[in-house]
Amino acid sequence: RTTHTFLLYLTADAAGGATALLEARPGDDALVAAGGLAPGPRATLHEVHPAPGRLFLMPNACPHEARPVVDAPKILLRGELRYCSKSLR
Repeated sequence: RTTHTFLLYLTADAAGGATALLEARPGDDALVAAGGLAPGPRATLHEVHPAPGRLFLMPNACPHEARPVVDAPKILLRGELRYCSKSLR
């Protein structure tokens, strides 16, 4: 199971395409394993805007959403990090 997601932005979008980090709500913890969130409005805590070469790492449990892309294409690499408790030999 993965613990974090990373985004490596390869293009910029000055007017959109940000990843918004949202406030957590009661009930989110119970839904994290399934990739869900508790319903209800959320405040935006921060926005990460695309810029070539920008690497963004966040825990999978962090509520987030993608803002609309205005200047297409938005190109990025997305990956998952997995914590392994056993030594890799």
